[in-house]
Amino acid sequence: VYASTLLQPRQSQALRHTKDTILISGVYVDYSGRPVLSTLVAPDAGTGFGYRTNLLESSYSASNFDDDGNWNDPQPVGSGLLANYYSDSNIDGSIPSAGGYPFSRVIYLPDGTGRVYEQSGVGDTHRIRPSGTPRTTRTLYGSVSDRELIRLFGDEAPAAETVHKVAVTDPNGVANISFIGTDGGTIATCLSKDDNADALETLEGEVEFSETVKDTVHGNMPYGPDGIISGKTL
Repeated sequence: VYASTLLQPRQSQALRHTKDTILISGVYVDYSGRPVLSTLVAPDAGTGFGYRTNLLESSYSASNFDDDGNWNDPQPVGSGLLANYYSDSNIDGSIPSAGGYPFSRVIYLPDGTGRVYEQSGVGDTHRIRPSGTPRTTRTLYGSVSDRELIRLFGDEAPAAETVHKVAVTDPNGVANISFIGTDGGTIATCLSKDDNADALETLEGEVEFSETVKDTVHGNMPYGPDGIISGKTL
């Protein structure tokens, strides 16, 4: 494993004895130093270990996937070990083309908690996009209402202020919703889908339910001449 001066892993290598090749994968960080881009594994001829600068394009860095104009639309890779191996130019027809995206990308919530908001897959189809139907995994965090909990648990429903909700939507548009208690334990789960997702069949006798949850933020602090800072912990 090759690491930065802060001991953050940057590249992993392993010797494949049967083929006399080195298997290489890499991790790239954003402007905040967080690991946000993980590559696929690609072979390189030879048995000598050594950091490869051409895993992706030699100049590929946070400026290609974490600038204001591309943080949710990473630039494709046009050269390097990975771009060549996972492309139509590879003579091995069993290796699929990544379409210039031989990596997955993570986007964190901008709240300093380190929680992941969106996670892409590899390849052009499952990459993060600024618009269109997403084929990524997205995570949302929210509050719940007393009415919502009573529908689930009846008279034994916990107080709404002791529970929060985490909704993880997969690339097919199906959301796995978890209700989390103050101790971090899961007290209930369910599946949900939007009107456009056909991965789940409608249950017989299904009744639609909608609920508007109003959050209250506390600790309003002046910020600048015209702003305030408020917060609510989930």
